[in-house]
Amino acid sequence: MSRILVVDDDVDLLNLVSIPLRSQGFEVDSFDDPLEAEGKIPHRAYDLILTDLEMPERNGLDLLKLAKEVDPSTCVILLTGHAAVDTAVEAMKMGAFDYLKKPFPNKELLAVIEKGLRQRELEQENRRLRSELREKYHFENLVGNAASMQKVFRMIERAGPTDSTVLILGESGTGKEL
Repeated sequence: MSRILVVDDDVDLLNLVSIPLRSQGFEVDSFDDPLEAEGKIPHRAYDLILTDLEMPERNGLDLLKLAKEVDPSTCVILLTGHAAVDTAVEAMKMGAFDYLKKPFPNKELLAVIEKGLRQRELEQENRRLRSELREKYHFENLVGNAASMQKVFRMIERAGPTDSTVLILGESGTGKEL
């Protein structure tokens, strides 16, 4: 079950968005005060944040920046009643997943949320697999400062991640099994 934070100073819109998300099985925290939401972001692991762009005291870009500092993989979708190209470009450069103009159909919002959560899932899987590859193909147990050994390490790094058969030749006892 994904955890979603919804922030909008318009209480009606907040309910209009939060209630259907809860009925879809999402765990939803909703706030009409951006300062209160800002205080929750560092302490809760949100998979996705839906935030209004223009609110008193804090704007959606401030929350986007904070969310990305806390967890770069958090998917952030900005909602706005006043779409402007320059603001949308700035939001995307800061790491926003999408930028929706109000009013929007719930069906469209759910599609964007599902797409964002799927991308987050893929990014997390990618990081996990990269970490596993680094563990599998590390050289901390191999000794060799000589230029010839450094050359061997570079060849191993290039060949290791490929799906190719490699023939290693050498005299008995030279460590070909490493």
